[in-house]
Amino acid sequence: MILAAEMALAAKGADVATAWAQMSRPQGDVAARIGALAHAMTDVTGFGLAGHLIGICDASALGAEIALADLPMLPGARALLDAGQRASLHAANEASLAGRISGGDGARKALLFDPQTSGGFLAALPPTDAATAVAELRAAGHDAAVIGRFGTGAPRITLI
Repeated sequence: MILAAEMALAAKGADVATAWAQMSRPQGDVAARIGALAHAMTDVTGFGLAGHLIGICDASALGAEIALADLPMLPGARALLDAGQRASLHAANEASLAGRISGGDGARKALLFDPQTSGGFLAALPPTDAATAVAELRAAGHDAAVIGRFGTGAPRITLI
């Protein structure tokens, strides 16, 4: 995990330690659990969650809707984003999706473009399996969540 230098200086030590622990946690058990169920799956890295999600949308010719309130955030992330802290690739990630994302604002929207991720998967699961898979992953100690859904329409992201 690499944090932007200014972010690391502005963040609380406990928050950095929590981020480090989560981002360095092996994800093999997650891949084993949801890999067979997933229609599509990718690890979220430097393109940010939105960049990887639009890739799935493009490949599947589907649109996606994200419920920003359901998007998990690491401790301290909101304070850094609210203070205007951004990684150097944040602006480029956001600009690359201009016109392909609508709605939303604030820290949770900004989080979608953050390139400072390691580990963690974005997976398209059948709606009938998603809640059970999330419950099992949470029971195993992973911060799993259903954050949205796919639907027909142009490959774009709608934030609600």
